[in-house]
Amino acid sequence: MARALQALGAETEELATIRIVPGDPADLAAALANLPPNAWLVFTSANAVRAVAAWPTTRLAAVGPATAAALAAAVRPPDLVAAQQDGLGLARALAAAGGGLAVLPRGDLATPELPAALVAAGWRVREVVAYRTLPAELDGAALGARLGGGDFDWVVFASGSAFTSLAAQLPDARVLGGVRLASIGPRTSQVIRAAGFAVAAEALQPTPAGLAAAIGGT
Repeated sequence: MARALQALGAETEELATIRIVPGDPADLAAALANLPPNAWLVFTSANAVRAVAAWPTTRLAAVGPATAAALAAAVRPPDLVAAQQDGLGLARALAAAGGGLAVLPRGDLATPELPAALVAAGWRVREVVAYRTLPAELDGAALGARLGGGDFDWVVFASGSAFTSLAAQLPDARVLGGVRLASIGPRTSQVIRAAGFAVAAEALQPTPAGLAAAIGGT
């Protein structure tokens, strides 16, 4: 994402607002055990891909190109990549491809749309927490001073949890109202707007290139 923005002439500064920690490996191993070859192992993030240590012989599905690239690097290219890069789009693609069992290694903050849509379509769904998202400790006072002092034109969020963690650690989150906020997609935008802030740019495709294009088009 930083490279995509730099290609537009932006100066960038990266700040970790969340950290990823593994889920219970025993739970993940149990969820992946004894799967039939026609089952689908379904991924909605690269973090979930990285959590898998031993790969069963199943069909693989990815929500988008970044997750697909992580699968290709870890084991092999996926059998299915959703054209609409969200949970509902992935559910529709899986329903069209056919199957009966979907195993979903996910984050602890994952939304329910994907498993709910699959269950509604008659699938059996096995969910397991592959990783957990926790706040990364920030110097909120220093960052708040820089935001209020005009050091940044944009603050760019690739997840709702990244926004929530940053806002919670600022002495006064209202300082975010003085900069333009960019979001990687509708879900992240919803979190930002629910906190009372405007979204100045939202990616049409939830990718670094899509987010850079949205910022460049404003």
